[in-house]
Amino acid sequence: MLSFRRAIPVAAAMIGAGALLSGCELGGRNEPAPPATVKVMTSASSTFYSQYGGLFMALHPNVDLELLAPPDGADLASFVRENSPDVLLLSASEYERLAQDGLLEDLGPRIRKDKYPLDGTVPTVVDALRSLGGGALYGLSPSFSGQALYYNKDLFRQEGVPLPQAGMSWGEILRLAERFPTNGNDSDRIYGFMSNAYSANPFEFALMVGSSEGMDYLDRDKLQMKIDTDRWKEVFGLVLDALKSGAIYQAGQAPQPGATYAESLRQHPFIAGRAAMTVATGDLMTELQRAEAVMRTPDWDVAAVPDGSLEVNDIFAVYRGAAQPDLAWELVKYVNSDDYARIASKDARFGSMTSRLAYLKDEAGRHLEAFYQGGERKIEMMATREWT
Repeated sequence: MLSFRRAIPVAAAMIGAGALLSGCELGGRNEPAPPATVKVMTSASSTFYSQYGGLFMALHPNVDLELLAPPDGADLASFVRENSPDVLLLSASEYERLAQDGLLEDLGPRIRKDKYPLDGTVPTVVDALRSLGGGALYGLSPSFSGQALYYNKDLFRQEGVPLPQAGMSWGEILRLAERFPTNGNDSDRIYGFMSNAYSANPFEFALMVGSSEGMDYLDRDKLQMKIDTDRWKEVFGLVLDALKSGAIYQAGQAPQPGATYAESLRQHPFIAGRAAMTVATGDLMTELQRAEAVMRTPDWDVAAVPDGSLEVNDIFAVYRGAAQPDLAWELVKYVNSDDYARIASKDARFGSMTSRLAYLKDEAGRHLEAFYQGGERKIEMMATREWT
């Protein structure tokens, strides 16, 4: 398994950890470390222990975690100053805001001192965190969510169409889609491309294609539309031609009430082997893995999608005024370690994937780097404050 969501049993962390639990080195002596409490600010207090805290406490029996949940609508910076948490579990927007307010510790010196293997983290995730932090690294995240272009290798071989390649433009992808046959009825025909999110709205689809090529439909200085240009006309023509060709799957109906799991899977064109390509996050990969138990699934792989999105949440940071800064760093370091990723990668979490490269792997050798390579341009936009 490559992604994770469900609660991870604390017992898994205890296996083989007996030596660690028997005592800690303190000042060069084999004595138990004194009890300590680390305050953690998190909005996910109901799941924090099962997903993160229980594992850390199993390896640090002297440490107790006290969770602080900021109330809805609270001034986050004021809450942090008033409650002085040691560790903060943040969304991307919260991380950016608190970094700008000067409330987060720059982790660079600790990373260098402890020789934390930052090069073992997905580079695009690190770039995103640096961009949000104004150039400094104030936090680390054990997971990310990215999009990729899934493609059905069986259908490409069957129709003699070249496989998608990294770096392809949307124009090239849509032209590939048009090479698949469009005959047959809606229930059994093949589609070159499936996109529920955009096929029902050609205008949004065209804007997405243009954006992937660095085009903007709005003059942000004059606040005027600039869509009436030759380049935009070409983009809209490309999208309309693909839609008219019948190559793009139009959003279908939801599974019928009472449908079995297998029946609902067979209504998904890509999982059922009737769509050659689609864009999705890691949740589709998890569904494909689960579907293998009840049906024959496609021989699939992934390629980077042009201008794909990359989201980094569950960002762990250390408060600049922490009472327990060293223990806070130990918690941040552990949940972003290969040891944690090894355990977490055994479970399934829709949409999110481990940030540790050593465990972002697939037994079939699929190109999972596609999930983070597609977000590189948006990281550049984050750095210039164009993307929020």
